[in-house]
Amino acid sequence: MDLPSDFGLYELSDYIFAFDMLPKIEAEKEEVIQTMYDDISPTMVSTDYDLGRMYSLSTPVDKMAMMIISEKDKYDKLIQKYERKADMFEQAMLSLTDRERDVIQVKYFGRKNDLGLSDTYFLETVREAEVKLCNFINLDQLEKKKEWNETLKEARKKQVQEWKQPPHKEFLRVSL
Repeated sequence: MDLPSDFGLYELSDYIFAFDMLPKIEAEKEEVIQTMYDDISPTMVSTDYDLGRMYSLSTPVDKMAMMIISEKDKYDKLIQKYERKADMFEQAMLSLTDRERDVIQVKYFGRKNDLGLSDTYFLETVREAEVKLCNFINLDQLEKKKEWNETLKEARKKQVQEWKQPPHKEFLRVSL
């Protein structure tokens, strides 16, 4: 079995990375946003005891609110992208046999290799599993691309039909 030409191990690793990182990114978002909320104050005062100086720092609350909203939007977009890829990877994993899922867990997620497989058989099984995962995801992408093209085609047909219709009477009236 060969890997599909337009979807290979590099693309697969992106889906695996998303699957692995999604919970970490969600937790990081909560932590970062909470820290930003905690930092809202009219003026923060800090003391440098070594130099014997006090410093004050202030960020207008409205600017801080905009920064928080911007940061939330960035994380939400990233999480949405990772969720889509993680869900697809989970679906692809369900297409594998138990043995294939096990070797993928060992290779990509650090699971202990207690499968008792020879190195050659392990690598062969990994390769077969990777091909199946790539094919599954590639097929899904092709189907989505086809659906998108059909939707675009229908929208263009509708647009052409609208252009072909004669103008409405109220547009033809000329005031004297």
